[in-house]
Amino acid sequence: ELQGVANLFLPHYSGEFGRTREEAQAHVEEASKHKGVVLGAYSPRCDGGVKHSMLETWYSTLFSFAKNYNMDVDLHIDEHNDPKYDHLALVAMCNSLEKARADGFTRYVVLGHCTALSLGLEGSDDHEDNKRRALKVAWAKNITVVINPFTNLSLQDRQGTRSPIGVELKPIGEPRTPRWRGIAPIQELVAVGVPVVAASDNVRDWWYAYGDYDMLQVCSQAIHLGHLDSSLVIPTLHKPEATSEKPATLTTSPNPLGTCSSTWLALGGLWAANAMGLTNPTAGKDFDVNELLSLCIFDARSSVELLSRPHIDRLVVAAGQLVQESLPSFDELDDIVATPTKVDWESDQEVRRGGSKVSKIT
Repeated sequence: ELQGVANLFLPHYSGEFGRTREEAQAHVEEASKHKGVVLGAYSPRCDGGVKHSMLETWYSTLFSFAKNYNMDVDLHIDEHNDPKYDHLALVAMCNSLEKARADGFTRYVVLGHCTALSLGLEGSDDHEDNKRRALKVAWAKNITVVINPFTNLSLQDRQGTRSPIGVELKPIGEPRTPRWRGIAPIQELVAVGVPVVAASDNVRDWWYAYGDYDMLQVCSQAIHLGHLDSSLVIPTLHKPEATSEKPATLTTSPNPLGTCSSTWLALGGLWAANAMGLTNPTAGKDFDVNELLSLCIFDARSSVELLSRPHIDRLVVAAGQLVQESLPSFDELDDIVATPTKVDWESDQEVRRGGSKVSKIT
């Protein structure tokens, strides 16, 4: 399944940073005309000229739009390496969301990245207490966190990172192997009841030059990077009734032996479907006769065997029909990737993310 996200830079919804409120209104109205499309925003880092009070105003405006047009929200948030608790946009977002929930906003809210949550989170004498505060804040607001294992493993802790997209890494101009895996704290989030899912994000673009949108690879990478094969808890997602607009809830059960559980494969399956607000009538029950089936079939007898190979020989059935069994040739993509896309920039501003930078094309 694909879900469209109508993105704007977060301040644009409030008519700031070079955009008007009328333009934001037109953006939302157009997005609302397309079934399944959600409102999205790129959240700036809370540092320097961006204060929590500004972020709360911008988030409140976004949630107001989402409430008025009955739309879900998808946020790109805290994708950086700044460990300070006071620099987390998540804190301002949760304050605004709490007010929006009290005002009647019930739709899904998805947070992409949240990489900074994995760091020390300085800002008090007890760093660990700050981390737990952030996680509990997230849990209390009925949200889902989306980790992007490939993109953020590649972007975070990359030499070249500097303000405004993160804390400058040193040494500069010398060989430096990354020290950090760059993913959100999956186990800690799940342990306090925050649903977590996995996604590809970037594939063969400026920010991540590799990948193939293979959800098996994405799940495998998340399990490996997050050491989920030895997690001390096993999550269980409880989906509400199909007619409910409330997000799913998550509970955990102890896993004292730290054994691998196939449950984590739902990072790219059932849990992701719930984050998108999709219904799954076959989940948790037997298949019905004459029902059109959609599934993937792998040559594996266990989750360990499933995660040990790429399984390019898998069988894919969509709506009861076996789809093409072989992968398309790369030359079918030549017309898309062979020639760099030229962009008409409205200013000389550079676009930065992780250690990568895109400058104005001349």
